[in-house]
Amino acid sequence: MAVAGCAITAMSNLTVNYHLSILCEADLPRYSRIPIGFHVSSVFDVTDDPVLGVNLVERVLEEPWHKNYDAYDGEGPLSWSKRWTLTNWGFLGVEIDGELCGACALAYNTDGIDMLENRGDLAVLWDI
Repeated sequence: MAVAGCAITAMSNLTVNYHLSILCEADLPRYSRIPIGFHVSSVFDVTDDPVLGVNLVERVLEEPWHKNYDAYDGEGPLSWSKRWTLTNWGFLGVEIDGELCGACALAYNTDGIDMLENRGDLAVLWDI
């Protein structure tokens, strides 16, 4: 189901047309083809701040590393329905030129998801 379509013009005057849509469990094969590997060269440390309460301070790592969630067998979107009931999950996708290039999964009221603390008023951003 379509939610919105829009165009973004970057500083280089390049316009990108994108389409935001609500996905369903049947879209998970397309969702699973979006790679989730990235290079980590810095992290944010949380520090106390007298005005803001907390502050994020970037710290460059001495030894950068690569994280690739796709490398873990049985952990991707195609395995979720084998571990949990996805009835209360929501999926959003972004398409550019008809190709799914970004997506996220939101889990709500799902047994076995500890981050939800067995509460009915919490949702968790499970994947992005």
